[in-house]
Amino acid sequence: MYKSYLLIAALCLASAGCSTPGDTRSVTRLDATSVQSAEATFQKMTNELPRSKQQELVMAIIAINLIGVLSAHEAVTNPELRTPSIGRIKDRVAGMTAEEILQYAAEVSTVSMEIQGR
Repeated sequence: MYKSYLLIAALCLASAGCSTPGDTRSVTRLDATSVQSAEATFQKMTNELPRSKQQELVMAIIAINLIGVLSAHEAVTNPELRTPSIGRIKDRVAGMTAEEILQYAAEVSTVSMEIQGR
């Protein structure tokens, strides 16, 4: 009988370690150790999102790239700003999740953007 209780207790402990409340998926965080790792983890992060959130995340990356830009002329004449990328801002968003990047962009963005359908 004592062995049965030990077995039941061991099974309960083992199953408790496997089940946690809430979402148990790991959340992708941006790896900013290099431009290549930032691009790879950003791509992974983007692919994990629904299509509508993918657009929001890309717009957030553009908004973060444009922080401090005061005019369209400045954006056009600066070669780095012609193609905004995660590599350019990797240090600003290092270790962030997609949701954290969206929140950060909303807090610090100095531009207003709008997506228009065709």
